[in-house]
Amino acid sequence: MSASPPSQLYNTLRILHSAMTTGAALVLGTLYFVASTQALALMSDMADLLLAIAGVAALGGAGLGYYLTRQQLQALDTNAPPEDRLYRYRTISLVQYALAEAPILISAVCYFLSPDNRLLAVGVLAMLWMISLHPTPTRVGSALSLTEAEQALLTAR
Repeated sequence: MSASPPSQLYNTLRILHSAMTTGAALVLGTLYFVASTQALALMSDMADLLLAIAGVAALGGAGLGYYLTRQQLQALDTNAPPEDRLYRYRTISLVQYALAEAPILISAVCYFLSPDNRLLAVGVLAMLWMISLHPTPTRVGSALSLTEAEQALLTAR
């Protein structure tokens, strides 16, 4: 592993999360705008099926993200240097963010195909969940069992 300081690794994680969240929000917003102004309703007769698909994606993404994150965090070596643990945490977090982003995108596409407000609600709820995953020094420190001194390095300049 390279010798990146913990603060740089933490800032990279924050930027990655923000970029993924912003991208998903832009797609959701754009498809909402297009679907609401164009009144496409390509598959309006399949709204219930699309809602089931979006719901399963959201619940599956949340459940799988939680499970995989928990499993990988338990497998981390707590005796490893903080930088090594942060590298692993970044990888684990990226997988979790991707599993959170997918239901947003699926809901947006489903809403585009059938402008049903329930589909939009699933996408918005998935977006709120994605936002709640934003990394904070406390969350990262707790997940990695960092000491207070190691946790302070996350925000050091």
